[in-house]
Amino acid sequence: MTGELDSSFTYSLINEIECGVLILDAQMNVLVWNTWLVEKSGIKQSQILNRPFCDIDNIQGVMRLEMSIQQALKHKLSSKLSTALNPTVFPLFSYGGQDPKSHPEQSRIKQAISIQPLLIAARDETCCFISIRDVSDSVKRENILKQKSNELQLITEQLQSEEIVNHAIMENITDGVMSFDDQGRLIQVNPAAESQLAMPLNVGAVHFSEIYQLSAKYSHLSFSEQIELSDLLGEKEQAKWHDFYSPKLKVGISAESSFVRIDLPHTHLYSLVLRDITERKQTESTLNHLAHYDSLTGLANRLLLMDRLSQALHRANRSHAVVGFMLFDLDRFKLVNDSLGHSVGDLLLQEVARRMKSVVREEDTIARLGGDEFCLLIENIETDSALTLVAQKVLDILNKTMELDGNKISISASIGIVKAAKGQNITQVIKQADMAMYCAKERGRNKFEFYNDQLNFSYSNKTGLEQELHLAYKNNEFELFFQPQVALESGIMLAVEVLLRWRKSRDEVLPPADFLSLLEDMGLIIQVGNWVLEQACYYRESWRQQGLISDTCTICVNLSAKQIIEPDFADMVKYTLAQTKMPAHLLELEITESILLEDQDSVSEALLELQALGILVAIDDFGTGYSSFSYLKSFPVDILKIDRSFVFDVCSDPDSAAIVTSIINLAHDLGMQVVGEGVEDDYALRYLIDHKCDRVQGYLFSKPLPYCEFMAYIEDQTAELNRRRNLIPSMNNSA
Repeated sequence: MTGELDSSFTYSLINEIECGVLILDAQMNVLVWNTWLVEKSGIKQSQILNRPFCDIDNIQGVMRLEMSIQQALKHKLSSKLSTALNPTVFPLFSYGGQDPKSHPEQSRIKQAISIQPLLIAARDETCCFISIRDVSDSVKRENILKQKSNELQLITEQLQSEEIVNHAIMENITDGVMSFDDQGRLIQVNPAAESQLAMPLNVGAVHFSEIYQLSAKYSHLSFSEQIELSDLLGEKEQAKWHDFYSPKLKVGISAESSFVRIDLPHTHLYSLVLRDITERKQTESTLNHLAHYDSLTGLANRLLLMDRLSQALHRANRSHAVVGFMLFDLDRFKLVNDSLGHSVGDLLLQEVARRMKSVVREEDTIARLGGDEFCLLIENIETDSALTLVAQKVLDILNKTMELDGNKISISASIGIVKAAKGQNITQVIKQADMAMYCAKERGRNKFEFYNDQLNFSYSNKTGLEQELHLAYKNNEFELFFQPQVALESGIMLAVEVLLRWRKSRDEVLPPADFLSLLEDMGLIIQVGNWVLEQACYYRESWRQQGLISDTCTICVNLSAKQIIEPDFADMVKYTLAQTKMPAHLLELEITESILLEDQDSVSEALLELQALGILVAIDDFGTGYSSFSYLKSFPVDILKIDRSFVFDVCSDPDSAAIVTSIINLAHDLGMQVVGEGVEDDYALRYLIDHKCDRVQGYLFSKPLPYCEFMAYIEDQTAELNRRRNLIPSMNNSA
């Protein structure tokens, strides 16, 4: 059936069952289309397998279906499509495999559709499993039962003229029944009616008008005229009661009323049936709440938000008003879930909902879309400043420390804001808010951003770049460059830093700054980072075995925040070292200062595990981030790398010189080594020598080189390295 999966037994079973089985992968491509679907749709497996789901023509209610599929793929939520809303979603017919285009729409079979997530281990991804049952026969049976029920109702009405049957029914049914003569006087009442009405019902003494009131347009008519002329009696002489209402129902009771006319030889009687639907109303209310509100936070859910946003945009189109829409995403919420557990994560979401409700108006709609995504719908907004004020209030209230289950938690949010005006639809508004929200994240989180047309351009570029990066990873377009670090004391190459590059073409090579953050957003950074580490260790051992580097030369690899907080990161590093047979103390892992503040507990724990293996830890670009010398005592750090911006003008800028000197002295006092980055001239080199810096790297020695050029460098540039080796001692001696 498909080459994507490998169990022939499963396929045989799927093809034998008497229902439709459709499986979609994470990109909504068709993986499974069983024999039942082929027979009912006329669409062969060869026509649909591995093609996009949207290639299936003539699907009804496609938006509702796609929303349920996305819930299964992204949020792992199961759902069933109501046959009441649309019983014929897929183009499936009872014609037995004829050309579907030649068959009338009326022959579509009625379908019960179940949608649920399905983890396929062989593909390592969550897919969507859709089962489709033919319920046409069930619908027919229901119609027959309804017909029989109507026939039984007619028989019952005929029997009501017989006193003994009438009395038995009246005394025992749960519906309230009152009978009136043609003048409106009460002539019969059962116990159920007496229990429903808050007044005594004395036969012969109570008039219909004391129980029920009629709408004003009928008030001038007599009782019998009111009944006959108020459209209550339909063609079957029985109808719902739309024009009457009763102020006499007991508090808390909801009733549904209908009239039945009984024809006697010389007159008419009218029986009023009161059905207590209180429990049904309560059930409907409960189901309505479950359908429209998030069970965890009590906020509106996606379905209710879409409805309210649609109505708000419709009103805005009529009145030229502006609708404010904000999309929120909690920053680093995953860290809370991973480190403290889902129970604390749920408490956090509930507290976020409570705080958000405290800073907005009662008429505004706050909704939880799923996971850690929230949104806010605000109508009647006049200015940007009003939306800015609300967004800032939300950021401020969320920034306050939360104490949840004994844990003190700090959280922030990134907010995308859209001012929706005339002509915009739901899809546009949500897409624009999403673009603005991700722009706020890229600006450093805990910020809000208004949508503008430039964001749309950037978003399109980002989407295109994401697709290119997926292909780059698949096609092995990532490449390693290498730059030596030289010891100032001896002048020899003491370490090699490994640097990631993306070779888009033979002449175009992109540095990490152009794509690294996007790799993190896409979730590819873990795979790419692990590949870099494995290749670096392999190359280092290969060079050592060839005698191209010294036995003590270390290899330096940069890490991202997402890598280091992976629960099994230390185990992965240990496994890589074992596979490449490289000693742990010759591996140097570089992190930035900002990583230390991502999740201090998780990062500290990970660094301690690495230190226990004997691995060296370096802080890259030191001095440019959240520089606080105090945190150096809290983390197991071995090496500080002075950022190139300070080294570059160390001889011309007194401030840079003071910073470089302070970093060197501090590091040595704490027992750390120091590396000066960006050394491009002899003046900077001399300054670092004079102030006892341990190592340097920069264009003065070599720029980052691709593998073949670096091999040539360490083989053919021996004379140049010897010149530098001789230069450094002479500088030391002259000092």
